[in-house]
Amino acid sequence: MAGDTSVTSSKCQGGTSAAYLISRIKRDRPDIAKRIERGEFKSVRMAAIEAGIITPPTVIQRLRTIWRAASAEERAEFLKQVSREAVGGRG
Repeated sequence: MAGDTSVTSSKCQGGTSAAYLISRIKRDRPDIAKRIERGEFKSVRMAAIEAGIITPPTVIQRLRTIWRAASAEERAEFLKQVSREAVGGRG
């Protein structure tokens, strides 16, 4: 993990902050906490995913997020391309 790799506890209420995640990992998965200290993870989030504390979004969840952010024109273009691909075209 880049930067500070020390595992410290924090009095966080919850959420996704690095301090909270480290506290949870230290409490629930001391084996992973030791690996954080050794610098085996690129980020606290990656360690939390391996620890089962964070579940990464599925492809469908990511697509829904992107869809909501897309403009009407982008959505129309996307639907046009997907419908072409569905009938065997290449987009």
